[in-house]
Amino acid sequence: MLSPEALYYLIELVETGQHQKALDLAEQLLQRSGHRPEDLAHLHRLVACARFNAGDAVGALPAWRSALHLARDLGLWDLVGTLCLELGQCHLSIREPREARRALSTYFLYEHRYREAARFQPRVWANLGAAWQMESHHSQAIPAFRRALSGFLRQGEIGFACQTWHQLLLSARAAAPREVPGLLRLLKRFAQAHRERPEVVALYLLEQGLWALDRGRYWRATSLGLRAREVGQKEPWLSFEVHMLLARASQALGLLEDALGFALSARVLALGAQQYDLEFEAAYLMCELIRVGGRELVQALDRSYLAQGINIGPYLSPSLLAREAAAGRESEPSGVEPGPEPEFPGEDPETPGARR
Repeated sequence: MLSPEALYYLIELVETGQHQKALDLAEQLLQRSGHRPEDLAHLHRLVACARFNAGDAVGALPAWRSALHLARDLGLWDLVGTLCLELGQCHLSIREPREARRALSTYFLYEHRYREAARFQPRVWANLGAAWQMESHHSQAIPAFRRALSGFLRQGEIGFACQTWHQLLLSARAAAPREVPGLLRLLKRFAQAHRERPEVVALYLLEQGLWALDRGRYWRATSLGLRAREVGQKEPWLSFEVHMLLARASQALGLLEDALGFALSARVLALGAQQYDLEFEAAYLMCELIRVGGRELVQALDRSYLAQGINIGPYLSPSLLAREAAAGRESEPSGVEPGPEPEFPGEDPETPGARR
């Protein structure tokens, strides 16, 4: 029989990041006999959490499924709700959106039985939206993100609300661009109500910049991105998106060295946060830029960073650089000629029908 002390110790190991130690202990306990079924459910969940946090998402799935089956059979409804959310997040992390939707939808089957797990409803909706978004089903993602956002705002979860705003606007720009100006006005009210939160202000500037980028207003997008970067917020995902905005705007303006520098910064941020899907996105953009600019572009950026005492070599693809060097391409930057930056006209989104 599992003692409460042993269970709490395991939970503490998982929460403090001692994943391998937690995994070893949990698996050792599972091999013993005499556990109550409810203890087995908790043990399987802790094994899953430890494996997932240690980077083995695929290996975590069987333990999460075992925990869910036990919890459902035993009527441990709050544990069922928690496990549905965690299992869905695990499937999303390995890009299995259909399996994620199946797990997340199961949460709502037992919603009327929850007490503690009821608070997870906005997170379930947010992950459902992310699953739809992953398959580019933006029209289904939008209502899910709206529900998630409403829930986070009711709960005062500003950090989760910021991420959901970003995902909602991403899907709206893809599937319902006419709704974007209205959403930006709502986001402005949100930012004004939380102007003391740097991440909220940076988010508003970022979303305006992304909207400007979509409409071909590259200087405005750059200006907004630089302002967002100067706010000084510390959310890694938000810093990543700001640098990617600046990289894409610079690319469109033909400022390839600037674009490569911003993409490099985004890649470093993603690596530091262990967000490898985002790291791949930044690396892919870097490859695009290097294919156009060739070795001269890389050498120029390298010289610029070396002058500051920074070695960027580890963050560049050796195989790609070798291939570009062998080809000897020295492409000139192409794109829009930089002109004088227009006056910055405040923060209200422009009306629909503006140049895109």
